[in-house]
Amino acid sequence: MAGLDTKQVANNDWGARIKDSLEDEVFNDASFRFKDLFGNYTEIRANRVILSLASPVFKKQFFGSLKVKSEESIDIVDGTAETFRDVIHFIYTEEQIKKYGKVETSGLLINLLDLSYFGHKYEITSLTSYTSFVINNNLVIDKNNVIPILQDIEHYKLNLESEYFIIRSKCFNFLDSNLDPIFNKTGSFDQGNTSSPGTSGSCNGFEHKHKQIKFGSSEQIEINDCNFLPFATMYQLLKRKSLEVSEFQVYKLLKEYVVCLVGKDEDIFKKEQSIVLTRLFRELVDFSKCSLQQIDAVGEDSWLPKDFLLEIAFRAIKMNVQQHQPIQRRGLPDFILFPIGESFGKKKSIINSSIKFEIKFKINKSAMLVLKQMCFQRFVLSQGARTETIRKEIQKKHLFFIEPELEVKISLTFETPEVEVEVVNSQFETNGLDLKLFTTKIPTRFSTLEFISIEDEIEESLMKELQEFLDCFEKPKGKGFQFENSKLPSKFEFGAPSTLPPTKT
Repeated sequence: MAGLDTKQVANNDWGARIKDSLEDEVFNDASFRFKDLFGNYTEIRANRVILSLASPVFKKQFFGSLKVKSEESIDIVDGTAETFRDVIHFIYTEEQIKKYGKVETSGLLINLLDLSYFGHKYEITSLTSYTSFVINNNLVIDKNNVIPILQDIEHYKLNLESEYFIIRSKCFNFLDSNLDPIFNKTGSFDQGNTSSPGTSGSCNGFEHKHKQIKFGSSEQIEINDCNFLPFATMYQLLKRKSLEVSEFQVYKLLKEYVVCLVGKDEDIFKKEQSIVLTRLFRELVDFSKCSLQQIDAVGEDSWLPKDFLLEIAFRAIKMNVQQHQPIQRRGLPDFILFPIGESFGKKKSIINSSIKFEIKFKINKSAMLVLKQMCFQRFVLSQGARTETIRKEIQKKHLFFIEPELEVKISLTFETPEVEVEVVNSQFETNGLDLKLFTTKIPTRFSTLEFISIEDEIEESLMKELQEFLDCFEKPKGKGFQFENSKLPSKFEFGAPSTLPPTKT
């Protein structure tokens, strides 16, 4: 019984024995070292076999092509000791980590993303599935954290694409109906009695009340370090058709953002390169949906170039001659529905029932697959090298990032038989999202697939022209145009055997 203390002998639960062994140095033959900002080293030890059972990468490091000598420590340079401890704890226990029971701050979310980074680096599917679960269920977005979160997650866009887009989607969904408390320092900066795409001022079950304000006043909107977003993020936010705002509100917000970038309000359009600004306003603001009153307010601003103002004015007059234009709001749904079990008026064909299903499909553009509350025994979604597993249930709504032109496979096991539905059409095209289905039978609850589209990235040529335009001005301190330095490395760093003597803390 050497190496086992009394606590381990007394514990007959195998999982508890594995967990307790972490505290016994007899078993811990793997050493990892972390260097802090002051040059001090922290060592974390664990068992090579247990780590290898959880991770094929650890298996290679300890028993395969990346094998290190038993007495050597591995230096980890792309994460913190605290996060790596969480990785080891999860491998040994597969228990939920208490501090992520509710994620309400950007700082805690960043810690979670660092944990997810290690999960992907070491190919620990159970860990990446867990971090995805936390993002979908435990992340709380509110007016106090939405901007810091959008600012901070930009660093993870390349390394954690799936997590990045899910978080951004949740933030954008919140901002769709909450722009006022973020960017307006006096209250609502849109005019009341608005309508779009119907005639109601409410959208998606939310009631909106708007104060009457004086048009043309730029005093209401403020862009500062507390609500400043990276340009690409702001561009995609203002391009959303699901924003519950008027085009005039988008105009005012975009104007203040440009002024913030340049650092001055005057003579912006005197620069030769300023033509890119009119291109930007054409792309993001649909002036044809503005009322005459709003167009008049844009003119009173006297900020846009005169020829552009004349073009806007003539178009507005022409449209209002044909039909009086009310103040319109965007507020279109951000989801796309595919009725895969019943299409073109054909009836569902009920075959029989089963507890196991496999659904295969692919789409032509990046999007979010939306699954709502349901119970099951096991759910596995795989695409390429990525696999996400959920057991028992989806509690509220779960988002899955889907890459374009790469087959997705969903394996479902239910506790009780589910009625099968015959797929009557395998190819769909809705709102620019093409869906191809490679399955003939699906469970009833999947007779409709729901996706959230992801906004197209800003064109590289437009970004380049804007950068050249901004280079004509001296940028104000504290303002940034692009995030150039990523917090995370461009590729996974697996560490190398340390040449320094092992240390303990």
